[in-house]
Amino acid sequence: MKKLLLVAFLAGSVSLGYAQTKPVNDLKLSEQQSQKLKDINKSFLASTQDIRKNDALSKEDKKAKIESLQADRTGQIKSVLDAGQFEQWQKSQSANKEKMAGLMEKRKGKEGKKGAGRDHSDAAIKELGLTEKQGADLKSINKEYAAKAMELKNKADLTKEQKKEQAKALKAERSAKLKTSLGDAQYEKYEALRKEAKGEKGKRKKAEK
Repeated sequence: MKKLLLVAFLAGSVSLGYAQTKPVNDLKLSEQQSQKLKDINKSFLASTQDIRKNDALSKEDKKAKIESLQADRTGQIKSVLDAGQFEQWQKSQSANKEKMAGLMEKRKGKEGKKGAGRDHSDAAIKELGLTEKQGADLKSINKEYAAKAMELKNKADLTKEQKKEQAKALKAERSAKLKTSLGDAQYEKYEALRKEAKGEKGKRKKAEK
């Protein structure tokens, strides 16, 4: 969850920064002020994008650096605007932040729904008539696999091919653990159920288009 929040922050920082670089018509800027704001915002966006692309930095480091950039930018803008203009700019900034927060919440909700549909453990336990231990094993194995798969997906230091190979290894590891717990016959039935559920999901997506 912490990683997801950091990713959302980093993505939101750039989107928010872009929104705030657009002209604020009601500030009644002079030509000189307008040019200075453009220069400040252009520099801010360039620096922010450089930070996001820097794979040597951790997500926490990126977050801290972007927050520092935002503070510096606010100080620069304050020095360009008069008190009334700066107050209006801050109101505009707050409105943009609220809008972005709403979009992020909506996005998180969609991601949550997607995640909820991936694990069919409860349905499989009922359908296959698994024992309590087998059911617990199934949930534990799938939960572990999902966590490792998400961690692999977020690794920025791996190529697509490396991720593909490691993903195959993760699937093989999960299959081996499931076979050990369920036995060959129940494992085959479980895989059939999983593929059937995946097929139904694909049909729903096509129908929604």
